[in-house]
Amino acid sequence: MNDILITEEEFVIEAGKHYEGETLKTVYAALSELVNQKKLRPSEAYAYAHYKWCLRDPKAIVAYQEGRDKWIVNDCDTEVTEEVSIVKVNSEWGFEASRIQIIGTPYYDATDYQFIRFDCAHMTWLWKNGNLYQVYA
Repeated sequence: MNDILITEEEFVIEAGKHYEGETLKTVYAALSELVNQKKLRPSEAYAYAHYKWCLRDPKAIVAYQEGRDKWIVNDCDTEVTEEVSIVKVNSEWGFEASRIQIIGTPYYDATDYQFIRFDCAHMTWLWKNGNLYQVYA
């Protein structure tokens, strides 16, 4: 509430006992680093523990710059293939499938819960949780 980063111990307690301790510590370290870099607010780091985002796969926690001081951080950890993500991007946004080039690992749970970065027509895009953003390459 006061936008103060919770401690690692508080993070592990909030995340619950269903997740491996060392993985939770790795997730917390990744989130703490994003908070230190001003890419994520402390309250947003708490949300990862509370809502159980990316607690099994710390590598899923990546950020892309959308504006001068605006960063978008992944909160989805269900990996999908490039082929599936191209079809999803094409059907949702109408980009020509043959011109879509997926960048990084695509994550997709539903039409309102995904994180897919891609290039199309010399522009870089990020589809996150139902919204489409143009991002810096």
